[in-house]
Amino acid sequence: MFGKLRTKHLLLLVVALAALWWLSGHFSASAQQRTFREVIMKVDTGSVDSFTIIPAKFKRVPDLRFRRVGMAWQLVMGNDTTIPDDAPVHELLASISDMRTVRLAGRMTEVKDRYELSDSLTDRLVINAADGQHTLLVGRATSSEDAMTVVCPIGDEDAYAVQGRLGEITDKSFGDWMPKYLVRGDPANWRRLTFNFPGDTGYVMERHGTRWTIDGAPTDPSRVAHYLGSLARSRGQSLADPRDTLQAIPAFTLVVEDTTRAVPIAVVVYGVQGRFIVRSSLNPASVMPFDGKNELPRMFRPRSAYM
Repeated sequence: MFGKLRTKHLLLLVVALAALWWLSGHFSASAQQRTFREVIMKVDTGSVDSFTIIPAKFKRVPDLRFRRVGMAWQLVMGNDTTIPDDAPVHELLASISDMRTVRLAGRMTEVKDRYELSDSLTDRLVINAADGQHTLLVGRATSSEDAMTVVCPIGDEDAYAVQGRLGEITDKSFGDWMPKYLVRGDPANWRRLTFNFPGDTGYVMERHGTRWTIDGAPTDPSRVAHYLGSLARSRGQSLADPRDTLQAIPAFTLVVEDTTRAVPIAVVVYGVQGRFIVRSSLNPASVMPFDGKNELPRMFRPRSAYM
């Protein structure tokens, strides 16, 4: 009889341990991590005809409305309209094409303030695509090397960390969206660069096959390649008041002739009240500060720098 009781107790103990294991597996932190939604958003970005960034309430600025116009995008904020920088537009669209969870950030009721997802702190991203409208609350972007952003689909009870800088992109101001490229392109397609300095001086750098010459004299290939690579990525970092050009005097000019462009790229540096500003034909609406101590000698080098 005692053997039967021991067997019965052992069976009850096994059942209890099994139940405890099952419950711990379902309510443990690791189990909760396993059950969160994997896909946050999946959108055919080719079908996106518009999207809107609704800035957080504390910013007190109008919505930024983006609309596809042919092959380009147009940005409207209040009465202001511009052609936005295409790089962050493409990065934003890439981030929503297949947005997947990296980790669960927590319940919205617990973490919304920590990750700037509360009503007053969050930016809203509204996507209009062929399959309907998608709305996403966009919170804080991490400052780590492997950039992530904490988001929450509208109506979801949880917040999720996703890959990418979406939080930085939606946080951009109207001025941040304005393109600031000075020169763009592949140096392999460039055939002539014309430099003009104050006092009607300057020189022409011209390609002959694979070699570049200045006024007919051969240049050092490595020095020229380093300069052209840097020039192809040159851009401003901020904006100046466009009215500054009204009394500005053109001081330095660079013209880049590209075989893939019908019109050359022209960069003009103006002197105004003891400082410099710059404007490029790539984005004529943008007037940018130009550092006379560092940027000027980097872009407008003497002939000897390439010899």
